[in-house]
Amino acid sequence: MAKPAERVKGDAILASFSLPLRKRGLSLEPFLRAGVRKLLVQEAGALTWVEGHGTQAPRVVVACVGESGPTRPESGWAGSPTDAECAHQHTTASRHLGAAVEHACNDQGVGHLVLAPLPAEVDLPFFIDGLLARGHTNDEFRPQEAPATLQRLTVCVPRKAVAETRARVDRAIAVAESVALARTLTDLPANIGHPAEIVARVRAMASDVGLRMRHMGAAKIDKLGMGLITAVAQGSAHAPALVTLEHRPDGFENLPTLVLVGKGVVHDTGGYNLKTTPVMHAFTNDKAGAAAVFAAMRAIRRLDLPLHVVGVAALVENALDSRAYKPGDILTAMDGTTVFVESTDAEGRLLLADCLTWVARLNPTLVVDLATLTGASWTALGAPFSALFSNDAAAQKLLQTAGIAAGEPVWPMPIHAAHAGELSHHLAQLRNVGPSEGAACVAAAFLRHFVDYPWAHVDMAGRASSLFDQELIGPGASGYGTRLLVEVACAAAKTWVEGRR
Repeated sequence: MAKPAERVKGDAILASFSLPLRKRGLSLEPFLRAGVRKLLVQEAGALTWVEGHGTQAPRVVVACVGESGPTRPESGWAGSPTDAECAHQHTTASRHLGAAVEHACNDQGVGHLVLAPLPAEVDLPFFIDGLLARGHTNDEFRPQEAPATLQRLTVCVPRKAVAETRARVDRAIAVAESVALARTLTDLPANIGHPAEIVARVRAMASDVGLRMRHMGAAKIDKLGMGLITAVAQGSAHAPALVTLEHRPDGFENLPTLVLVGKGVVHDTGGYNLKTTPVMHAFTNDKAGAAAVFAAMRAIRRLDLPLHVVGVAALVENALDSRAYKPGDILTAMDGTTVFVESTDAEGRLLLADCLTWVARLNPTLVVDLATLTGASWTALGAPFSALFSNDAAAQKLLQTAGIAAGEPVWPMPIHAAHAGELSHHLAQLRNVGPSEGAACVAAAFLRHFVDYPWAHVDMAGRASSLFDQELIGPGASGYGTRLLVEVACAAAKTWVEGRR
């Protein structure tokens, strides 16, 4: 709203300052006690609670947002941060500030926070994103869980900026709410979040926002010849599902098509190559790629982007019984490729292969798949990057730019002929794993075999969830990939559609 923050009734007001404080202004300083600067903790991200004087809200929380602009390490060697990557530091700091403010307000019982104008160092949409991310609670199985106290935020800006600010805030909320959906779906335990239940939840979401949805069951999947999906699912009591969501905006014709594909293993035991990790219970997060696709489609529809977007995900449980597929089996993919199963724990690439074959009928301008595929990618890159593989230079650039803009950066990795060569087998055209060296690249080479269109593969292993509390969010699913896919769609709409008008 255009009203000054000190005149808005609330439980608390957020004021802020940038370092060094002696050279910079402190918002709301005339309404704070004399000598307040001596009380403030002058460290980036620090919050200080003080009383307001002459304000409608009784308390003021003062945030130190750090230096006036992102710092850039000395460059001059390969891999040095670019200006765009420094911008990522800026957006991350804004998100973390929002999370810290939400956490502090929750501790203090603040239900309505009034936001005074923020300094240029803070990006408002990312601040709101961090605030909402930290405030997300999954209380479906903890009905007595106390909800977050912070329920209302009033943003105060000059009157001339109200319309623009409202649009930016609405976009941030649409994306943040969709990220929350991805987190909720990813966190579902396999006994409840089996394919049929996820289909039902996605159908309700699609109906709510106006997405077209198509669901194919086991019989249709088998009839289409998707032998890889069928094989992975056959050891489970729960039938597989292939879900398609479509956004086609009204008033537009002959739009280019962006296809988003997600890996949806609702629980991964490893099958006969049984996982030996003590945290097998965490592999419910193997559906995080599909959850991100569903959530991104929700946001894309809410934003009503001028682009034809299709989201696709195969939902299966990789379980173990007498019917489960076995090491040594030879499977036939939808495109007729025969695949020797060297490991039943390399099931994700099998699902994606049939999906990537099926989406070719959509004549896509670009296909982006997202999957918790290989621990090798996480070992290689760690935080903050996911591994990016692509067969198209323009697609690679689009994903890299979108990743920085979304605060979910990706790092390009190679698919060499040697990686593809590692997949040869004397009994079948491909084997589903290669050597442990370069495992992420070999997995990407397997997927590339099934595409003949511009394509990008994001291996987000390690990013889907955490067993422990994190600075930005609590334990559990992160919703990673949702923001990235939304930003890809926004960039594609701007480049492919608006750019040709």
